Order: sequence, then C-alpha cells, then structure tokens
Amino acid sequence: SLWVSQAPIVLFIFLPLLVALSVGFANGVIVSWLGLQPFVATLILMTIARGAGLVYTGGQPIYADYPDLFMVLSRGLVLGIPVPSIIFLGITILTWYMMRWLVFGREVYAIGANETAARLSGINVSRVKFKTYLYCALLAGFSGLILTSRMESGEPGQAGIFWELDAIAAVVIGGTSIRGGSGSVWGAFVGALIIGIVANLFNLLGVGPSWQQVAKGSIIIVAVMLQAMSDRGFSNFKIRN
Repeated sequence: SLWVSQAPIVLFIFLPLLVALSVGFANGVIVSWLGLQPFVATLILMTIARGAGLVYTGGQPIYADYPDLFMVLSRGLVLGIPVPSIIFLGITILTWYMMRWLVFGREVYAIGANETAARLSGINVSRVKFKTYLYCALLAGFSGLILTSRMESGEPGQAGIFWELDAIAAVVIGGTSIRGGSGSVWGAFVGALIIGIVANLFNLLGVGPSWQQVAKGSIIIVAVMLQAMSDRGFSNFKIRN
C-alpha cells in the first residue's frame, strides 16, 4: 500500500520492518515482564496482527508494480545462485555466530536449559528473552518483504498461514529440544531444507494441501517421540552408571 501511494522506497522497506519489530516488542513485554506463557502470548499476537492486516486491507490482496530493486529479493541471481538462498545462508551464519560466540547466545542456551539457574547465575532473563523476540520479529519482517516480492502483492489473508507449523517441524527435525536448552542453528537449517524438499515432493506428487498438513503434523509427532525416547534412554543410562 505504501508503494501504491508512491511513498519513498526507504519508507517502503523500513516501515514494514518497524511494524514487525513492534510485534516482537509486544511479545517480549508480554512474555518477559508480564509473565504470560510464550505459546499463548505469541498465538494471541499472531491472531491480532493477522486480523489487523485484514482490517487494513479490507480483506483483499494489494497488487503493485514493484521496482526492479525490490524484485531482486525474490528473483535475483548472484553467480547463478538465487538471492533468497544467499539470504537464507547468510542469516543462518549470522545467527550461528551469535549463538556460538557471543555472550547473548550462551545466555539463550542457559535460559532454555534452566531458567531459574540462569537467573541465579546473574543472567538478566527478561532482557535476554526480550532481545530474542525482537530478533525473531526482525527476521519475520524481512521474510515478509521477500514473500511480498515473490508474490508481487500484499496477502494478509493467505500469506504465512500454518507456517508456524513448518517452523516447529524444522527445528524439531533439526534436533532442537522442545523443552529447551539443546539444539543447533545448523540443525534447524537442515530441518528447514528437509521441510522444503518434502513440500516440493508433495506438490510434484499432487498431494493436496490438507494431506500435506496431516503429513507435517505426523512428522512433528514422530520427531518429538524419537527425541523423547532418546532423552529417556540417555537419562536411564546416566542413572545406571
């Protein structure tokens, strides 16, 4: 809608990111300082944000003739490699570096493993959680720009529907513990690749969207069960020894 109204391209790029950050800010405040359960808080904010998008657009997609510079985000090539793939790899490397080498990453792992112990160790749990939600929201906003470039339209009613399921499946398949404290960025990277390959395979085989959701849900259940069995086996091993 900003581009249709002939707003400057700087505003066109950065205002959506600012909106995404505002949602991350709200999530961070509700979870970190008000103490609401993360699953409930993010579900509520997702519903509000999606509804606000529908209200803003009147429930209709917004089509626009975007500039070539913006279209590079989804259709550009660098040495024959699609730009979205380069962005995906670049953000993965950046996030891996943050989690592996920065204090912030160590604090995130510590909070996931045992929040009480992390707090008693001097970590400002609320601040770390808040930063995490902001970073997540920024990446979500950037992904939204890439999707808008790919679809050549704003789609508040359809874009991103059930993608939260894909996100959960990717990290679980990648070995991240649902209970927190263990997992890796590269594991999630591989999990995302697997989900993408499976989705493309389903499309090539003509599997309907409804059955795809059934399959993804089943994959998550199997992955969580295997993870639980592995954790239980490791715990029993420690007890016996």
